[in-house]
Amino acid sequence: MNTKLTLSIQDEVIKKAKDYARHNERSLSDLVENYLKALVVSEPEISYGKSAHTRHADTPISNALLGVVPELNDTNLEDLRYQHIKDKYVK
Repeated sequence: MNTKLTLSIQDEVIKKAKDYARHNERSLSDLVENYLKALVVSEPEISYGKSAHTRHADTPISNALLGVVPELNDTNLEDLRYQHIKDKYVK
């Protein structure tokens, strides 16, 4: 179920966000929803007290998305591939 949300955002920020959304063929609502989802995923056991709010008050959007997807290198990919094949075929 979707719920309508009213936000107060500076005009220039809204303009740039709409341009970004249009350029990426997405809606502004989709961008905001996915940003909020990323916050929840990156810190599932967040403390919603004053200290947690203060810690994120000056954090750019990109920092909020850090850690959502684990960093992979060739070794990690090979290990994951091996584990997948082992789990699939070895009983």
